[in-house]
Amino acid sequence: MSLNFVKADWIATGKKWANLPPRVKRAAKNEFRVPTSMREAILPAPGISIQEILNCSLPRTCATVKSDPVAFFSRRAPDQTSESQVVRLRRLPTPTASVVAKLVEYRSQAWLDGYQSVRYVHLCDAVATYFPLWLISLWETFIDLQANIRQPWLRARDWLCAETKAYKSTERQELAEECKAFLGALPWDSHTVRDLWRYLGSHWTTGTQQNDLLDILGNRITSQADLAEKYSVHSLALTAKIIEAAAMHDPDIYQSSQTFRWIRQLGDEIATRSKAYLTLHHLGKKNPHWVSLVIDGEAGVLRYGDSYGNEMPADLMQACHWWLSQHTLDRFAVVDLPIAPQATNDTSSCGILADNSLEHHSFPDTIPLIPSSRIEAARMRKFLLMGEAVLEQVRW
Repeated sequence: MSLNFVKADWIATGKKWANLPPRVKRAAKNEFRVPTSMREAILPAPGISIQEILNCSLPRTCATVKSDPVAFFSRRAPDQTSESQVVRLRRLPTPTASVVAKLVEYRSQAWLDGYQSVRYVHLCDAVATYFPLWLISLWETFIDLQANIRQPWLRARDWLCAETKAYKSTERQELAEECKAFLGALPWDSHTVRDLWRYLGSHWTTGTQQNDLLDILGNRITSQADLAEKYSVHSLALTAKIIEAAAMHDPDIYQSSQTFRWIRQLGDEIATRSKAYLTLHHLGKKNPHWVSLVIDGEAGVLRYGDSYGNEMPADLMQACHWWLSQHTLDRFAVVDLPIAPQATNDTSSCGILADNSLEHHSFPDTIPLIPSSRIEAARMRKFLLMGEAVLEQVRW
């Protein structure tokens, strides 16, 4: 039996996408892949700055009364791509995000049913040009650029412009000007840069940003031999794995399972080397809030910092105690870790404050706790810090 893909065996034969073998699905994906030459001619160039992409002209979206995705497809072969068509692809409005999502969902079956091209029917039923099926992928990319890159960065730039007029704070003005200038240096297509706008304005920081901040703190600590002997910084995975182990409540599985090997090694370090582990923890979907945690083997305590002033949740405390009990007979007390207070109407600064809590614990003489009046400045400093780290990686 031949493994080659023969169109006549599959296209317009009544088959369903879900039942296709992998080789046929791979052939379909090639039909939806935007050619490199088209990407280079139409989409923003790789490596240009955030500022440049904000100045780029991207197609707007246009609503359509047609809700049936089939209306966009045609069995006619696509027209040969010309220079004038490339210009139109750069300028013609795309369908709305919801319509494009439907087209993405349906396109595989449409290809299997024998459809070969796509039209701009959301603009006019009489549109005469028939574009290749990869037009849907291009629309999808345009929607992503607008919604997830351009729009949030435009809001971030507007916020910075407002901060340059914060007449009561020269510090904030200067930081805002520096951040605005930095937009001209950061590459828009860096995975890390993509979400750095979350530091600029009242935005919630995700686990990715919090792990990045932990990496920076860890690098600073390991660069100083005396602190590296005392402290070890770990990602959000630490408390997640501790909670997973404790939930099983089975010492035998904990001691033998490979998945817990790395936290067993950490637990042994606490018992034998009196080391302290610094990390951040997310309280969960029902209570979306970042807190700081130091598991201090030398002092025999769990240092817990919550910017709302709440006590350590029972489930987290019990999980830590169970884990530690597998390595030492000592019972760790729970004590407060100094952290700047968060206003009750502030639902977005906990990540910044939790990270600052660990910084202050590690460098009490040089890094103070952040007062509420300086949270905007702290956000901009984090943005500059993360941006510098990205540029350093690019240079290397």
